[in-house]
Amino acid sequence: MLYNQLEIIGDDNQVKEVREFLKGKPSKREPNMFIDFNKIIPSPDESVQCVDWSYENWQTKWNAFSQKSPKPNQIIFITINDPVPFLINELSCKFPYVMFLYIYYLPDDEVHLFIKNGIETEIPRECFFFDD
Repeated sequence: MLYNQLEIIGDDNQVKEVREFLKGKPSKREPNMFIDFNKIIPSPDESVQCVDWSYENWQTKWNAFSQKSPKPNQIIFITINDPVPFLINELSCKFPYVMFLYIYYLPDDEVHLFIKNGIETEIPRECFFFDD
């Protein structure tokens, strides 16, 4: 499992627009659906999703789960096996005027990416800011 954090960087209306776009239908399994990968790249049939299709199109096995939104512009979620920078890049193309900070946590590292209008910029580890 990988922990992911997405921050939407824009004015209040832009943040609201992106949040509304990403919002999925709640379910028993996922009562808070702040980010639904189907909103970014729709699966051909949401009820019977093929793992091969998910890997090929989302680069992960399942949709996001265990989602939280501690701030209005922040979504924290888990992916089962891989990070999803490709999906966030696709999202940024749908909202070219908004910047996204996408952070994913690997077992021995974390990756910070700024993504805007399909362009990714990785932030070097020595530039990370940590609260003491």
